[in-house]
Amino acid sequence: MTLQITEDSRFLRRMTFRLMLPSLCVMLCLALSNVVDSLVLGIRLRENGLAAVSLTLPIYMVYNVLDLALSTGGSLTYVRLLTEGRAKEARAHFSEITLLAVLMSVPFVLLGIFFTPQVVRLLGAHPKQGEVYLLAQGYAHILLLAAPLFFLKNVLYEFIRNDDGEKLAAFGFITGTAADFILNFVFVLGLDMGVRGAILATICGQFLSLFIYACHLLHPQSVLRFSPEKPDFRRIGSSLRIGFAGSSKYGMQFIYLLCANRLLIGMFDAEGVAIFDLILNIGYIVFAIFDGAQSTVQPLAATLASEQNIAAAKRIFILTTVTGMLLTAAGIALCISFAPLLCALFGLDSADVAKDAAASLRIYLLSVLPAGLNMMLGSYEQALGRKKLCFLMTLLRNFAVQIPVMMIFCLLRSISQFYYFCLVTELLSTVIWLIGARISGQSLIGETDALPTLHTGLYGEDSDIGRLLNETAAFCEKWNADKTQTYFTTLTVEEVCTAILANTAQFSRRTRNRLYIQITLIAKPDGDFELHLRDNARSFNPFSMYTRRFRRTDAEKDTDTLGILIVKEKAKHFFYRRYLGFNVLVITV
Repeated sequence: MTLQITEDSRFLRRMTFRLMLPSLCVMLCLALSNVVDSLVLGIRLRENGLAAVSLTLPIYMVYNVLDLALSTGGSLTYVRLLTEGRAKEARAHFSEITLLAVLMSVPFVLLGIFFTPQVVRLLGAHPKQGEVYLLAQGYAHILLLAAPLFFLKNVLYEFIRNDDGEKLAAFGFITGTAADFILNFVFVLGLDMGVRGAILATICGQFLSLFIYACHLLHPQSVLRFSPEKPDFRRIGSSLRIGFAGSSKYGMQFIYLLCANRLLIGMFDAEGVAIFDLILNIGYIVFAIFDGAQSTVQPLAATLASEQNIAAAKRIFILTTVTGMLLTAAGIALCISFAPLLCALFGLDSADVAKDAAASLRIYLLSVLPAGLNMMLGSYEQALGRKKLCFLMTLLRNFAVQIPVMMIFCLLRSISQFYYFCLVTELLSTVIWLIGARISGQSLIGETDALPTLHTGLYGEDSDIGRLLNETAAFCEKWNADKTQTYFTTLTVEEVCTAILANTAQFSRRTRNRLYIQITLIAKPDGDFELHLRDNARSFNPFSMYTRRFRRTDAEKDTDTLGILIVKEKAKHFFYRRYLGFNVLVITV
């Protein structure tokens, strides 16, 4: 067992960091994209520019509620379907989610065309505020018209990165963000286009990202395709329930932003809202690492949970959380040290405003690590399909605890001390969530597999296939397989593993000794046995290779080829894909 855990860790570490590095880059770029509008408008328009952007942020929150429910829930279902070898259903689900994203964006376009002034008033702006009102209206008008771009970009990004396209997804996101960043300076500072220039720069970045993502859909080796079929409403509903368990936080943040903006502009005028916008923007940056860790743990934990390997999913959670904590702590230290400089960078450089802004920022940063832990717990529960625990965390820290605590701290009438409510919110949310989880009787990051499962593997050139076959036969007999099913299951394991080992014979001894085959065998409730194999050899599909070989040779003289073809014929289902640098094979016997 120690050997098994050690060798599994090789897969887990490589999978984690291969996915986490581009995810961190993407989330840092997303943070910069969120910040750049406030940065350039703060430089050009000072407090009024920051206040206008802050007043329109609730629109982004509504977008996030819907498009992240679609993209996160849909992509997790896509991962599960691919893990189970159901590629056709996975493609159909991608098509369903994409069409639904377009349909959901249409009402926002209509609001932008006909009702922009009413929307801006709802967000807390008023004609009496003069320039702030006009700036907010100009920004919101274009933002609403561009809704389809935001919805499609998030959906394509999540699906592509879970289709072994994490590098292209990251490249598209980073390129679009870079274009947004550069064009902001050109349009706002160079051409003096104001808030319209800021949002137009964002739209240009969205277009560029979508163009790059389209390349993945046309790639011949990608599983992802637009393949519309009759909608499966039960499957769509399941994805939305999973997605809303996490994305509902943005609906709650919509209410939070409305309340905070109205309270702060009433008590402290534009200065209070400008400081609030500064803190939100610094928050985007320091939370980018945790956002990247979330984007890593969700697909990996969902994949491992589908393979009934909850212990490995737990190790992924711990690895990503600890990494996120350490990197974020370094970022917090830098922000605390250079708080006055950050305030000046956003145009808050007058003596009184800068003092309040720096103090507020430092107090707010105390809440980041507790908030990051809560984020990771919620994301992990969402990946495992535990919608109730995920939603409970979302509800507590984004509404049920946050709003009342914020109202209480408003009574202090101090702009800096007001931000202690963030730390209190996170700590109370953690305590209440732990109590709720204990009452529900669920293990927080449980280790037991839901179905009977055998976890084993072969490591290195001198692998003992005999041991593996004995383990497989014993497992099948234990879970009531008849002799025929036991025979075909052990035959499948033997032939596929032999093919993988034979494929590495052409490489150096060092390469052969570094070969690892991770094997998971699941006893399904319907009596089938589902075999998952993951190996670190070069791209290799045993079924396609040996089918071609059979056509060129005499099968009677080639028992290896004959064995693979028997497996291919007798298996109820088989599916191969290359994912995160590994060959992944799913076979149902």
